Amino acid sequence: VTNVRWFIKNKYWILMTELYNGAKISIETSAFNSTLTIRDSTRMWGGQYICNFIYKNLYWQVNYTVDFPLRSQDITNIPARASLMSNGFLGITLECCVWDDGQNYTVLWDPGAMSSVVLRGTWNLCYTLSITTVPAADTNFTCRFQGNVEQVAEAQISIVVIQAGDLYCPQDVFNPSWKETKAGYDAEILCPEGKSGTITRSCNLYGWWAFPYFKCQDIKVLSLLEQAKWLKGGLGMPATEIPLMIGTLKYYTMGRGLYVSTSWDVTAAIQALYTISLAAIENNIVISVAIMSDFIAVCSQILEYEMPNLWYNIHYEDPAIGSKFTQSLENMLKVLEPQTKDLQIIAPNIELNVLVLESSTLASYSTLNVNPRVQMFFKSTALQELTQTGNLTMASLAINKLSKLLANNYGDSLKGSDHAIKDLILMNVFNINQDGIDVIFERASDSNKTKVDLSRCVLWDYNLFDGNGGWSAEECVTYNKDNLTVCSCSHQTSLSLVTFIPTAQEECRWKSLSLFSRSTSIASLTLSLIIYLVEWKFIVKTQISFCHQLSAVNIALCWLIADLCYLGSSCIMSTTPTPDLCIAAAFFKHLFYTAASFWMLFEGLFLFQQLVLGFLKLQKKALVVIMLAIGYLCPLIIALVTLSLYHPSGTYINADTCFLNVDNGVINTFSAPVLLISFMNIFVVIVGIWKLMKPSQSERSEDCAKERSEEGGVGSAKERLEESAEGRAIESAEESSKQRSEESAEERAKERLEERSEETLEEGDDREDLIAIFKPLLILTTIFALTWVLQLAMSVMCGVQGFLDFISTLLNSFQASQRRQSGFFISVFSCLMDKR
Repeated sequence: VTNVRWFIKNKYWILMTELYNGAKISIETSAFNSTLTIRDSTRMWGGQYICNFIYKNLYWQVNYTVDFPLRSQDITNIPARASLMSNGFLGITLECCVWDDGQNYTVLWDPGAMSSVVLRGTWNLCYTLSITTVPAADTNFTCRFQGNVEQVAEAQISIVVIQAGDLYCPQDVFNPSWKETKAGYDAEILCPEGKSGTITRSCNLYGWWAFPYFKCQDIKVLSLLEQAKWLKGGLGMPATEIPLMIGTLKYYTMGRGLYVSTSWDVTAAIQALYTISLAAIENNIVISVAIMSDFIAVCSQILEYEMPNLWYNIHYEDPAIGSKFTQSLENMLKVLEPQTKDLQIIAPNIELNVLVLESSTLASYSTLNVNPRVQMFFKSTALQELTQTGNLTMASLAINKLSKLLANNYGDSLKGSDHAIKDLILMNVFNINQDGIDVIFERASDSNKTKVDLSRCVLWDYNLFDGNGGWSAEECVTYNKDNLTVCSCSHQTSLSLVTFIPTAQEECRWKSLSLFSRSTSIASLTLSLIIYLVEWKFIVKTQISFCHQLSAVNIALCWLIADLCYLGSSCIMSTTPTPDLCIAAAFFKHLFYTAASFWMLFEGLFLFQQLVLGFLKLQKKALVVIMLAIGYLCPLIIALVTLSLYHPSGTYINADTCFLNVDNGVINTFSAPVLLISFMNIFVVIVGIWKLMKPSQSERSEDCAKERSEEGGVGSAKERLEESAEGRAIESAEESSKQRSEESAEERAKERLEERSEETLEEGDDREDLIAIFKPLLILTTIFALTWVLQLAMSVMCGVQGFLDFISTLLNSFQASQRRQSGFFISVFSCLMDKR
């Protein structure tokens, strides 16, 4: 028997497709027989198997038909679950769909009857059940499939009945696909056209819709991934299919169509690269330079993606995705066609250098300039040893932006300190197996860094952390001298990845300062709240003191809650990342930090009203309503609108900080109101200084009264002289009458003087209360504005960034900014320095 070839043909593979040895297929052929072994029982491998061979100069063909049973995971139920209103029910249709592989199925519903068949799409068969009446209680409807094989497969659709009085989420006005759902249950719909997967949305226990969770993948990218898996399994000709798949993937990632637009799409593209590389190395497929160029271009484009929270979501979906990406590059380097001369392929984020070393020209190849910042040296003894059998080819990849794709996993050799991965990572592959190859990396550290002697050299170990991969320093020795870091690493066959990890002394200093500021803030705010509550009944005597005291309490309370959320989010990020908790922490930090600023805005507006619009009197209830509207309602609207606009698209937060995203400007919804409030309060401070410098009305009245009293004293003396000259002629009866009238006039003047004193006292209290508002507003507004100006300067003045960063961090340690909120200044200037 000669020229034995195996093929498969089914409804999916309409044309005959040749089979090869792979992960799913094994072919063993001898002189008298050929055996095909299938290691997968999914229905995609069912169909007609064809064996062609030549025997005694005749062409023979043998056909086999193989059917695999339907499994429960092959059934798609639409909807997966549904909630029905007990009143006003209009009916619902349940569907169970399977891939149409040509088999005839009998489908029974329980409860129900035999279902009708509806052709849905191009490849699917859907079996339906119409429900016209609401079940009396929650019911699970089961569809059972019986095909040519005796095995039965089934799937369930859960129907939840919303009884009268039950809490539920109403139908979404903006997206009617989200039907009424009972509180505590999830709703699920299919992804939009062109996407495969589902979108899940929870209805919480209070009857409020949560934000949808998208698990949608582009159909074309997903189809390419499936084809790569089948190719690796043995379906198709690798030498022909691999170049076509790489070219198709290049079009999907770099073309104009939005094929790769979500984290699930990027994950599918990386998995396709990894599967293609495995198929190439397992089948010993030689990769040409043109194919390698396309492969590197695809990898570089993937590293270029900067969709918000992309890499966080990718790590959450597949923790080993970084190892798969780097392993795919290393696999393709190993099967790159032999080169007779040096080769260089440059992409935006990846640079490939292939170096051909010959014995005759060994000295000229002692250094490889991979990048202006990196040089590579080879020990002459090692090179002489390697080139004794011929030429030595070494492929070196310089990869930028790869650190965001590799997980922050550190082996036992790197425990005990924080680390930061540099963007530039090197990968080197030799064309022969040789133990004990020492490659020395020399890296000129950045000129503006001083602690370069803390750098370390590490390898990416694919076996660490249950196969997810991690950084290890066990096979590397680090030498630091001046501004150079030299790595001497020993690795069998290849030095996979080498990077330089500076121990985070700088970051540790900032973290310690931030932790100190946070602790100081919480302690100060707690103390301030206690003092405010204790002194309330002694301080609050006027309307002005009431507004000031209530504002101060709410400012301290908002900052305290926001600081606690900050500590909570730090704990979340230091342990296992949880997207929902991170989003909640970001929302509450945004809400309460903004609310604290709006309470300061109210104090500024109230001070302006008292100084400029003093004639406008407001009732206490009206003031409380205005205070709550400004202090809480406005920030709540801003926070909710921001969440609703950016969270559905996954651009709401920065997963590394659990706060608003900076890349796409979401942070402006926080910084813009705070800056605007700071400028408004600065204006109020200027008006306040001008007003408080002028004498008050009572002081002007006292001065006028004093002048009148002095003039009156002189006039009365003259009159008394005239009266004394004429008084001898006046009768004694008139004198007694005049004395009585003077006594009554003195009593009336005394009463007016007492009333005026009381008015002056009240005006003095109001003035003291206004000054109590003005002092902290002046100091805190000045510090807040200074901090924001420094942070703005840091983004444009690179030359003095270190100094400005220290000053800004120092100020932020005792006040409010987006990263280090503190209530120390609030406690000092608004509480402890209040003389009242």
